[in-house]
Amino acid sequence: MNSMSTMPFGRYRGQLLSLLSHEYLQWLRTLDLREPLKTAIAEEWRARRNLAKPDRITARALIDAGYRQLAKSAHPDLGGTTAAMQPVNNTVEWLRRQVGVLT
Repeated sequence: MNSMSTMPFGRYRGQLLSLLSHEYLQWLRTLDLREPLKTAIAEEWRARRNLAKPDRITARALIDAGYRQLAKSAHPDLGGTTAAMQPVNNTVEWLRRQVGVLT
């Protein structure tokens, strides 16, 4: 393993930077670290930020597929109840807002 890709100290010594929690990586960014660790942490942070941007078409397809699957068992016309369907509807609206794909 490359020393620039693993934590050299602390609780997570020897662990890959890519496996560190978001919160821990964010905390590491606040420290005055030496090179090459400082650069490796910055690169890992940038990589995660790039991955965090969903493709809206794919996100919409995933949300819709999950919604249809849950609606099959929760919808009142298909054997479910209004009480069971309401959280499904609320959650799908929330998810669509999160990725910016409201209809």
